[in-house]
Amino acid sequence: MKLNCWNRSGRGFTLIELLIVIYMIAIIGLILVVGIGGVIMGNEWFTRDSVLGEIQLVDTNAVSVATSQRNIFRKSVITVKEKDGRLRKFSLDSDVLFNYDLKAIN
Repeated sequence: MKLNCWNRSGRGFTLIELLIVIYMIAIIGLILVVGIGGVIMGNEWFTRDSVLGEIQLVDTNAVSVATSQRNIFRKSVITVKEKDGRLRKFSLDSDVLFNYDLKAIN
């Protein structure tokens, strides 16, 4: 005599099995969204204070950030105000690992 513990007369999945699969798909999706978000973020990582600090290493006359045009897939343009009131532009290009290239635009 064979004892069948799962005595399922119909074919299909139980509600618990479906919920577990949906939960696993949601976790994987969340990991992908967070990971891809970091990859495509590009130049969106910087704050005004951090980029001003980096610019002051190049240009000691920089006092404040006047404007910042942030771009995801191309170089961002940051305009800083210098001590004498003049505005100077810098280009900022960064990659996924937050390596950046900061150059003055003439």
